[in-house]
Amino acid sequence: MCGARAPDTLTRMRRLAASILSLAVVALLATATVAIAQTSDDGPIQVDPPQVKTVPESSGFVDDQGNPISRAEYNRIRDAENGLQWGNIMLAIAVLSLVAAGVVMLVRSRRSRRRRPSYQP
Repeated sequence: MCGARAPDTLTRMRRLAASILSLAVVALLATATVAIAQTSDDGPIQVDPPQVKTVPESSGFVDDQGNPISRAEYNRIRDAENGLQWGNIMLAIAVLSLVAAGVVMLVRSRRSRRRRPSYQP
């Protein structure tokens, strides 16, 4: 059996040839599709932008008159309420100053008692 091949080898070669042929057909179809798309005179399809009215984003809250509050306005209100409160800072400084002054006066009064002479003339 000089030129004869085994049946398994022939089946494998046929399958391989069929796979190569199908890949070649797919590549040819893809190339043809690209070529047709490039040579069309119409060009890309133009689509009009949607005609939608934009509504300002609401935060879900309303003001005293019942008007919706935008997110930006809500963020400003929240920052004003939760931000740095200078009145509270000044009050804390005043209270700490009074406490420090009280401690200083207490320490000075105790030191002055210790320095009094123990003899009487």
